[in-house]
Amino acid sequence: MLEERAPLYRATAHLRFRSPARNPRRLAAGILAHPALASLLPAPTVPPPGEPATDGTDT
Repeated sequence: MLEERAPLYRATAHLRFRSPARNPRRLAAGILAHPALASLLPAPTVPPPGEPATDGTDT
């Protein structure tokens, strides 16, 4: 499994995000929005940074 994910790990190894532990949604959105990952991942499944992840309800 690690070998399969190696391109993703190499592409994101240099990335740094503001306070990822405080906002995991921001971390995930930032990773998925990074141009280096466009060719490695299918279409994003989370909204771009700054847009709400849900309809306003926490589930």
